[in-house]
Amino acid sequence: MQFLLEYGYVVLFVLIFLDQVGLPLPSIPVILGAGALAGTGDMNIYLVVLVTVAACLPIFSGTTWDEPGAARCSPSFAASRWNRTTA
Repeated sequence: MQFLLEYGYVVLFVLIFLDQVGLPLPSIPVILGAGALAGTGDMNIYLVVLVTVAACLPIFSGTTWDEPGAARCSPSFAASRWNRTTA
């Protein structure tokens, strides 16, 4: 329990991020647990919401798979995917 109280925001971000990337991790119980800890005053509810939303932002989780996929595909597909022209 002390580990979650010390590193709760980092654990929350990492688990939700990994869930958004595609790993089958249970993020809902973690969010509910963080909400319960925020309700008791052990965590800040505003930071819990901020960390949860930040982990779901596509700038973090969406580009994790987009960039390697674009690098491995053909140049014509990458150009159509990102609306770029090929040289």
